[in-house]
Formats: sequence, C-alpha cells, structure tokens
Amino acid sequence: IAARPSAGKTSWAMNVVENIGLRWLSEWDGNGSYEGDRIGVFSLEMTATALVERLIASLAQKSTRSLAYLTPSEYARLTTAAGSASRLPVRIDDTPSLTIDTLRARARRMYQQHRVRLFVIDYAQLLEGGGEGEETTRLGRISKGLKALAKELRVPVIVIAQLNRDLERENKRKPRMADLRGSGQFEQDGDLIAMLYLRDPDKAETQAAEEPREVLFRIVKQRNGVRDWDVPLRFFPAWTRFECPSRVE
Repeated sequence: IAARPSAGKTSWAMNVVENIGLRWLSEWDGNGSYEGDRIGVFSLEMTATALVERLIASLAQKSTRSLAYLTPSEYARLTTAAGSASRLPVRIDDTPSLTIDTLRARARRMYQQHRVRLFVIDYAQLLEGGGEGEETTRLGRISKGLKALAKELRVPVIVIAQLNRDLERENKRKPRMADLRGSGQFEQDGDLIAMLYLRDPDKAETQAAEEPREVLFRIVKQRNGVRDWDVPLRFFPAWTRFECPSRVE
C-alpha cells in the first residue's frame, strides 16, 4: 500500500488492524483469555504509544489531541474506545532501524509464540537491507525478504511504502506502479499493489488540516482480480479513519 508522505498510509493500515481485530474478537466465545489469532505490526516510524492513540481516536471517532476540552460524553466515548483498543489482538514492535533479517526472525517468533497470522510493515523504505549496495539494490533485497516471509509462514503481509515525488509534480494524473519509490522489485513481488491519492489535490490545499478529504484507493496490480480500479474513500484526519461513502460492488 503506497502513497506520498502524510497521505494516510499508516492510518489506513491501522484501520485494517482495527477491523480485523474486532472481527476476530467477535468470533471468540468469550470464555477465558483470548487465545485466537493475532496481528503483528512492525512500526519503524511511529512509536507503539502513537499507534494506540490512533486506534483509540478511530474507534471513538474523536481526536485525542484536545483531551483538555472534552465534554463528559466525549470523555466517556474515548474511555470506551480505549477499553476496546486494549482488547484488540495486536502485538506492536516499534524497534527502529531493523534489518530485513532481524524482522523476519522476530516475525517467525511472533508466529510461533503468539499465533500472529497477519503482519503489517510500516514502512518498507525504513528497513535496512542487511548488506552493502545502492538504494535500489537494498530495497530489492527487502522486497524479496518480505515476499519470502509471506510464503514461508503462509500468512498475509501488508507492506506500507512511499511513492516518488514525481507524483506531486504531476498531481493531475493517477499513480502507477512506476511511482513506487526505490525499486522495481516491489512491482514484481507484490500480489496486490494499491495506492492512496487525493481525488482533488487543488481542493485539498485549501482545506483545513482536520477537514475530511476525498481519497481514492487505486488498485494497480492484483494477481487474481481486477486492477486499474479506483475505490472512493473519505479520510478523516482528526481521528485517522477511512470510511467508504457508499457500498462498493
């Protein structure tokens, strides 16, 4: 899942974590402590605390930045959301500067010891390649390593990545696979590649920072499905949440 900086990549990924985690909890019988599948998040950019705050804001649909000005009902909503977030079957590793080999070793341990069956990597360009070489070669090793991890453990691996700056210079066009920053290896290894981008960049420039934005989730590659397909979404920056404005058939 790729986008330019501050376009909502991490928010989108944590929305996926939230929704899958809540579904797994709803399928649990509730007797004793949770012993089902879990989600593993490797956050190389943000701290675990910051990610949990985002989960709480999304669940409550209320920003956590203005805690001093909450009404009693808003405080109760955030408290309920914090309780829900604490029960989510998620393990977060926020160690910075991981190499791809170290990440794979930690992922295997999570898989074996904690039943982690879905991994989120945020984000690919911050991983170390574990060897010498130019940027393209380093990112190629990272891409191959993540692909090998998914095949070895037979689990989904969602990888967040950045797009090249060229897209901002040509903001009237749709993103394509060639916009992936750093290596064409991502284009080869990804089973599904999607990109988040603003429907109307000019309008977004005049909007307030926390005003909802119209975003498109563009599927540019899918081995076993449609591609070149735009899914309309609304992004609420204040509570880091994406919503689909209408049902997508």
